[in-house]
Amino acid sequence: MKEAFFKKFLTGNVNSATAFMTGKLKVKGNIGTALKLESILKQYSFES
Repeated sequence: MKEAFFKKFLTGNVNSATAFMTGKLKVKGNIGTALKLESILKQYSFES
């Protein structure tokens, strides 16, 4: 994932499933586990 898109992902402006389906997020391994990353990151504030 490119840095600019990753920042949008961290701030909650991009949905992980949408990012995956559009090819912006590439995953090696279990996609279900990777998509859980979004719920984990929502616990933190990355707004600057």
